[in-house]
Amino acid sequence: SDDVTRNSSGLPTRVDYNPGGTAASYTDYFYYDSGGRITHFQHSTSSSATNFDEYFYYDSGGRLTHFQHSTSSSATNFDEYFYYDSGGRLTHYQHSTSSSATNFDEYFSYNSAGLLVRWELSGQGKTGSQTFMYSC
Repeated sequence: SDDVTRNSSGLPTRVDYNPGGTAASYTDYFYYDSGGRITHFQHSTSSSATNFDEYFYYDSGGRLTHFQHSTSSSATNFDEYFYYDSGGRLTHYQHSTSSSATNFDEYFSYNSAGLLVRWELSGQGKTGSQTFMYSC
């Protein structure tokens, strides 16, 4: 069975998973900022090889700007960055690891109505794009 601990706002702060049988039990921890946005997620098991932490960073408008996944193995660590225009639309997403072979960027362009009109991918030895057209 699962045991959930919540903060005064009702958000989960700790979840103990005990599936029974041969499945391993584990605990997840959740940390929030004063606005109720998750800032840190921690997955903890009896095996440190499967433990990980995730961190969430926001701008003054509450938009996610940086996500970080961290483990005991640097080979599986990564960062994701999110960039927005003045209208709050995502314009650039960047995935970054310690290995440049797995890094990539995505770019998003919008028309004057705020609709997505172009997506571009660059990285991991690949490039691509897609143009979107709308009819009213």
